[in-house]
Amino acid sequence: KDVPAAELVPLVTAVQEGAWYSRKKLDDASLAIIDHLGDQGYAFVDVEPEEQIRRPDGEAADPVMDIRLVVQDAPNVYIEAIEIFAQKSHAYRSIFTSELEALQWAADEHRAMVEACRAGDRERLVTLCRDHLTPAKNRYIATWQSRFD
Repeated sequence: KDVPAAELVPLVTAVQEGAWYSRKKLDDASLAIIDHLGDQGYAFVDVEPEEQIRRPDGEAADPVMDIRLVVQDAPNVYIEAIEIFAQKSHAYRSIFTSELEALQWAADEHRAMVEACRAGDRERLVTLCRDHLTPAKNRYIATWQSRFD
């Protein structure tokens, strides 16, 4: 999904034409864009400033810095789908939360997934999720089947 630039412009009001350069204001604007896009489901957004110094009236003029914030292409994560699947599996998860070993295993696995998200390491996240799903599915099935034994 494309995000119109006009939607992001109000987020960079701290960086104004003619103002003194401030790396903090530039970082704040980048974080505002990352947070805004994160709220729309983009988990791995990277905003990089492209800075260029120029002298508009020749070498004697004060230098001017042109800044362009570039949002790197980021995959859209379907948060709603994740939430739906989480709700569907909640009953089974709540049954074996009394099993300390299973609870610790799940917490460790999920912690690693969150760390991979924070690091923007998509490859590691995919591997962690793939490795987590089969044992988790098998545990859910075993828990379900034990109700009828």
